[in-house]
Amino acid sequence: MHLCGKQFICFMKKIFISLSCTLTAVLLLSSCDKMRGEKTSSPQLSPEETSTLSISIEGVDAEITTRASTSEISSDKTAQSTQIFIFEPAGACAKKLSAASNDIVLPRGFKYTVAALINGPELANPSLTALRDKIISLKDHPFVMYKEQQADLTTAAEVSVALKVTSLGARVRVKNVTNNLPSWLGNLTINKMFLCNVVGTAQPKAPTYNITYNWYGRNNINTPISDGSVTGSVSSSAEAAAYTLKEPALALSSGESLSGKGYSCSFYCFPNKNKTAIPDTGYSGTTADQSLATWLTVCGTVGAKTYYWTINLGENISKTTGLAANYTYDVTLTINNLGSLNPTVPVVPGSADISCTISPWTDGGDIITSI
Repeated sequence: MHLCGKQFICFMKKIFISLSCTLTAVLLLSSCDKMRGEKTSSPQLSPEETSTLSISIEGVDAEITTRASTSEISSDKTAQSTQIFIFEPAGACAKKLSAASNDIVLPRGFKYTVAALINGPELANPSLTALRDKIISLKDHPFVMYKEQQADLTTAAEVSVALKVTSLGARVRVKNVTNNLPSWLGNLTINKMFLCNVVGTAQPKAPTYNITYNWYGRNNINTPISDGSVTGSVSSSAEAAAYTLKEPALALSSGESLSGKGYSCSFYCFPNKNKTAIPDTGYSGTTADQSLATWLTVCGTVGAKTYYWTINLGENISKTTGLAANYTYDVTLTINNLGSLNPTVPVVPGSADISCTISPWTDGGDIITSI
């Protein structure tokens, strides 16, 4: 093929443009390869890449699936039911388990949240937010325990998580009541002991502080307690009475004590952050006052008259503000004088000696609690 001068120049230009385009494409591909190479330190994971997660629970008995009976609890830490949830980073529930496990396979490359709910309400497929917002009622179960923890499966092939659950509730344990009244007064019969202004609901991560049970020591907030009356105080028909009311009906002669008769008891409630003085008997009887501390009241009779010895657990305890979760408050009471005629009047100095010790409620203690 013979080309004139102009044709030859055009032909060479076409070849040059073609070579330039090819070279540019090669350089672009090389640049993309280089950019991809710079990101190889955090590769895009394929669905086949997994990690194995092992979950264990601490803070409850080894045999966490049963309890001794429904009427006697030998340890407050015993688990009646166990639910373990694994949440994806966005908060959706990835898996639910009914017991600890050593071989949970999950996609690698993510940080999961693992949560254990002991003795809580049965939940089917909650989000993490829904679990945290779940209201738990004292009337259903005061022994709810909870713990959540992050499991980092971004790169590791195997990860272990130990969930040390703690109680969402507080325990007030009456260790002893002693009759130190003059012998000429005769016997002191301990008829009832109960908590007043009991917080009845809680949440795993943000406990609520609504007082729901035994307002002002009354079964009904609108029914005032008249002086010397037993019928106006907390009755056995009250909601959650099993956890807030005891009726020993034991007569103590001068110098005798409840522990000497083999009696001790525990009450259960959810945390109450309030630490307020007990209002006087002019209380209006409405639900307007939401800032009442939790009290412990001992109701007894001397002769034919009823008396009350009321202890403000918020005011009389300086180690904490109100009642805290996962703590036991051990109370010992020595009665030196006749109490008040109304449970809303606190114990006056000299009427009783009060001792209260506080300890973490981690192992449930060693007493048998009757429910």
